[in-house]
Amino acid sequence: MALPVQLKDFDEVLNVGSAATISAGFTVAIPAPTRCEIVGVYMIPIDGTTAITAGPATLTFTVGGTAGATVSMLAAAAGVASGTTAALGSTLSARQFANEGDTIKMVLGAGLTCAVNAVISLVIRERTI
Repeated sequence: MALPVQLKDFDEVLNVGSAATISAGFTVAIPAPTRCEIVGVYMIPIDGTTAITAGPATLTFTVGGTAGATVSMLAAAAGVASGTTAALGSTLSARQFANEGDTIKMVLGAGLTCAVNAVISLVIRERTI
């Protein structure tokens, strides 16, 4: 009996809190801990109970100083994350890769509002090949 093929990709979640409220120009950055592909991004109010209103707004990635993929962040009810969820139907505009040590910067365009600080969760897939 053949052994299963070893997977070379592993998913990890990076979280970054912000002292800024969710509005136009909201910016966060986080270092890439490994060579990876960004496969998802989620944003929630830090208190977990406030809604993200208005929208949509474009979240733009800059990786290693180079502008990259975008994602349309939509309004979300209290207790629900905005981001690349199947229920919201939002996906990255293109595949986005990062090398170990690259700065992954995310800037939110105009459209969303929330008077509470935010947490961004970034889902990355380790690339070992």
